[in-house]
Amino acid sequence: MTIYSGLHKKNLKNNKMWLGTELYSGSFGKKYTFKEFKTLIDFCSEIGLYKIDTAECYGNYFPIEKMLGDALYKKRANFILATKFGHIYTNKKKIEKFNLKSVQKQLENSLRNLRTDYIDIYYFHSGENHEFDNDELWSFLNKMKKKGILKELGLSLKHSLVIGNDYNQLNKSKDFGITTVQTVLNKYSQHSLDYVIPFCKKNNIKILGRMPLAKGLLSGKYSIHHKFSDSDDRSINYPLTKKILSTHKDVDYREALVWSKQFVDEIVIGSKNKKQIMENFSQINL
Repeated sequence: MTIYSGLHKKNLKNNKMWLGTELYSGSFGKKYTFKEFKTLIDFCSEIGLYKIDTAECYGNYFPIEKMLGDALYKKRANFILATKFGHIYTNKKKIEKFNLKSVQKQLENSLRNLRTDYIDIYYFHSGENHEFDNDELWSFLNKMKKKGILKELGLSLKHSLVIGNDYNQLNKSKDFGITTVQTVLNKYSQHSLDYVIPFCKKNNIKILGRMPLAKGLLSGKYSIHHKFSDSDDRSINYPLTKKILSTHKDVDYREALVWSKQFVDEIVIGSKNKKQIMENFSQINL
């Protein structure tokens, strides 16, 4: 089929792209119906994109985890799923909750929402050091790993810590059984090149880059004059959005992805539609 753009389907389980799912909750100004979402997941199955990244806090009224679990009904075994922990919604407001009792409940919720009895990668989700340094928590998570409920433990680094050269969590990651680290990396934000990525490579920790297109701002599809809707996250910090667009106005998604993938093992990237999924999938894997 020409849809694979030169990719060989038999090798696609080793593909280097994870489909990021945060945008399907409406963070880019569009809320997706279940039908729309399932169509995209079915398309991923068709082209061999079997790695999907989600989180406990993507979606308030209707969790993306729940949509994903329903979309993968009877197909879960064909996919590699990653989700995260550390946040809950209270009175429609997202708050951080990394204590053991809350994480136990979050894990139960994720397993139920995803309609699965195991999670391939379970990430500590952008927490502070005092939330990370919890032997009781990591003891529980490693017990879940021994039981096969969690296949791998991961660390999704809070980017403000990376910017501030705070590597406490990274330096302790192997002590807690963490084998995969996820960090922000793109042509605008290159902070992870200084220490995070070299550390992971030196210590045999898989490193995943997220936001390779800086929430689409490095895709070449927006001008500095583009007006983002009030419901779009890119309008919240407009000075930063404007700075990225003005300093990287000649970059397109191909160049941005080629740049990012040379430094990391795999890439997590959101895609609005089938066309974007195929573009990103082909570029990352060729």
